[in-house]
Amino acid sequence: MPADVLELLRKADPAWSQAEDPLVRERLREAALASPVRPARRRLTKRGRLVLVAAALAAALVAFGGWTMYASLVTGPESALDEFHATQSKLTLPPGAHWTEPNYPADALYGRYMGLITALDQATCAWFSEWDAAASAGDSKGVAAAQSAVAQIRGLMPVHEAGAGEEAGGYDAASMAHFEGLVRRAEAGRLGGVRQYVKANC
Repeated sequence: MPADVLELLRKADPAWSQAEDPLVRERLREAALASPVRPARRRLTKRGRLVLVAAALAAALVAFGGWTMYASLVTGPESALDEFHATQSKLTLPPGAHWTEPNYPADALYGRYMGLITALDQATCAWFSEWDAAASAGDSKGVAAAQSAVAQIRGLMPVHEAGAGEEAGGYDAASMAHFEGLVRRAEAGRLGGVRQYVKANC
């Protein structure tokens, strides 16, 4: 801007002539420093509002999906009992063995497969005991029946996926490996593990 135009603007601005006084300049500086700084409000554009709405919807969907997944992994006492009865119908117990009806408290929630696992555990106890008794008596048919029943039980065991929550239910890899090791040793005539299992769990 040309110097003469700038000079003309200075002469026309009353604030400029006052600012020539050092006392006035100091008061202006102090007033400016004492004034609270208010950040300018940013108005959201239409696109910004849409982004916020989309983010809120995504968060709601994630929360709903998490709850839906959790709800699919837990069950109440009636469902657990139904599952127990359904598993009973697939398995037979050795002569003289009886099922024990589970007592699931009405005010509790249970992980997936609760009824199935309860039935499998009872059947395992009964057939491991039968296997040991038959082997001790030299009853080869009884041993073969126990082996067949235990293989059926193993086939129904649900697997607990690594990293899944406790409510997902099932037998983890270590439990499966332990069970299979007991069975292999029993098939080889070493029934000590089967006896210990019955003593500890049945």
